[in-house]
Amino acid sequence: MRKDKSVYSTPHCLGYMVKTAWKHQRDVLWRLVLAVACAVGLQAMQLYAAPEILASVERQDSISDLLRGILMFSLGMLLVGTVKTYFAYSAQIRRIAVRCVLIDRVIEKACTMSYCLCSDSKAIEVKNGAYMAVGDNNSGTEHIWVTLETLLSAAGILLLALLSCLLLPAPSLGLTLAQKLVETFHMMDLNQLYTVLFCLWFLALGAIEYLVLRWVWRRWFSLER
Repeated sequence: MRKDKSVYSTPHCLGYMVKTAWKHQRDVLWRLVLAVACAVGLQAMQLYAAPEILASVERQDSISDLLRGILMFSLGMLLVGTVKTYFAYSAQIRRIAVRCVLIDRVIEKACTMSYCLCSDSKAIEVKNGAYMAVGDNNSGTEHIWVTLETLLSAAGILLLALLSCLLLPAPSLGLTLAQKLVETFHMMDLNQLYTVLFCLWFLALGAIEYLVLRWVWRRWFSLER
């Protein structure tokens, strides 16, 4: 027996909600972007705090400098976390306004459908499902914003990790091996060799990021799995 697939995928639903919000309540999108930026910044500070504090200990800095660094990181994470929470809660009213637009569309569709469908069980089931999707603050039309924020936050953190990797030096070749490669591939000098090496390094990192993002999407966000 063939399993029925969902008519609308997650990207389609996200695109529909984004277009509706862009037309009626653009503040929802701006606050979503700011909340994602705060989430990425908070993650970056959490990742950077421990190495910096350990480096301060290894340098044998004074207790006052060490405590000052810990206090700065703590206050920074507290501030960014507070701002993120503010944007998340302040967007709730705007999201309700977007849901009210969807409620109007559902009611209009229910009132203008064919009379013969009023007693059709399939049509009644679809109509009840639509009402449930826009029924309250815990409905699907509200959770889809959480899905979008989670997806963008994960993508931003992975992009931040990629940029961190780009700051690392590419694999360094020994002089003998580098000269041998220059002669083998008939290059002009070592500069041309390392230019090609850096390009391959960045392409490999980009491919890894793409595979990770694709796996995360198919594992947790895609409805067709």
